[in-house]
Amino acid sequence: MITEEIIRDALAINDQTRDSYLLYGSYARGDYESSSDVDVLCITTSRKLAPRIDGRVTLHIYDIKDLLATARLGGLFILHLIKEAKPIHDPSAYLRQLAVAFKKPDSYISNARRTVGPATALLDVSEALFETAPRPFMDAALFLCRTLVYAEHADRGAFSFSMRDLALKDETASMICRIKDQSISYSDFRRIRYVVCSKVEWKSAFPDAFSIEEVAERSQGNPLFDGLLRRVVEGSGSAPYVMPVEWSRSTSPNLR
Repeated sequence: MITEEIIRDALAINDQTRDSYLLYGSYARGDYESSSDVDVLCITTSRKLAPRIDGRVTLHIYDIKDLLATARLGGLFILHLIKEAKPIHDPSAYLRQLAVAFKKPDSYISNARRTVGPATALLDVSEALFETAPRPFMDAALFLCRTLVYAEHADRGAFSFSMRDLALKDETASMICRIKDQSISYSDFRRIRYVVCSKVEWKSAFPDAFSIEEVAERSQGNPLFDGLLRRVVEGSGSAPYVMPVEWSRSTSPNLR
């Protein structure tokens, strides 16, 4: 088990540390499993690259100004932090600042559909291309699907960001959990792709791509698409999926 003390030692956090560190995800909720990743958010006043601490602990680094801007737009990631994050070290009370700045959007799912829609073009890939990077492609599909599930439940009221909890009452969440625990297959990838496209009511204009270059040409400058494509190219060992801050700014003033 990875304890808070281990995280503090790994990040050299002490009383003089000015940045804030929050634990979130399954370790913050307490429903982690032996294979669960440990997600730690560093909130600072400057943009930095975020290295992995080790094979299971991942550090995400965000500028507080970017997070506050996302909070004012009602971002799901900020809602996740407000609901479930646990401060490891928060001398500037950044978590409270985010809670105060947060403004609930009129509709999470409407916002999610408008932003996830263009990113689904990343999922239009042939089986041959999928097999060159099955885990990254599947992770991208699951990420988009989870985002839509979270948005749907956020609109309904109180809920947990635990997909396993949601699986007790949500068929899509149950499917996500089943597929996540199984070996990766193109048929499961296509099943997730179908659900994502159905939820966003998105009809792709692209045939299945046979190369990464062909996929990249479909970007159209969409930050979410570009971020997921970078993950596919760099592989599963790269930085984990977190919604890009620019997402809310580059699409619509009404987006989360």
